[in-house]
Amino acid sequence: MILIPVDSSTEHYHTCKAWLEEKGTTKWLSSIFRYAKYPKLIHEMLITNKKNKLFFISVDNRLVGLVGFSNIDLIDRRAEIWYLVGSQLDRGKNIAPQAVDMAKNIAVKDLHLLTLYANVPEPNAASIKVLNKNGFNYVGKYRNAFFVDGVYRDFLIFDWVNPNIELEPSKNCLK
Repeated sequence: MILIPVDSSTEHYHTCKAWLEEKGTTKWLSSIFRYAKYPKLIHEMLITNKKNKLFFISVDNRLVGLVGFSNIDLIDRRAEIWYLVGSQLDRGKNIAPQAVDMAKNIAVKDLHLLTLYANVPEPNAASIKVLNKNGFNYVGKYRNAFFVDGVYRDFLIFDWVNPNIELEPSKNCLK
């Protein structure tokens, strides 16, 4: 498995478009991608915005999914991670956990990030399993913050902190 940066080529756009317009695939994604069209303008904005990094997941020279970072903050050294396996036939084959592990390495080595976080709608057990396999911890939730299948669901928050970085203790501003 390798991760390939997504670019603005027509081939890359059409591959992303096919996955990001398929309702079964996008059901658990942020509202901008859920049940919507994926115009070329959105693709261009997604890949040219410096706060995003998007990679194809390639297995045996075949593109099978996406893994990416959004809201990259180089000052606070954090980003949101997200992922999807594009084909139903490729799901359940340990592709997403491996891709997230590889993305964590990019986050640390290339982007010098300290923390990654993910937001997962409560009923998305497969995504929660991916995060648990990669050392993410459940840290809280946004109540009734995700509308899917005609129902508002909780949005669970997970984070991962690079264990190899020594930090100064922070002062708790909530005390």
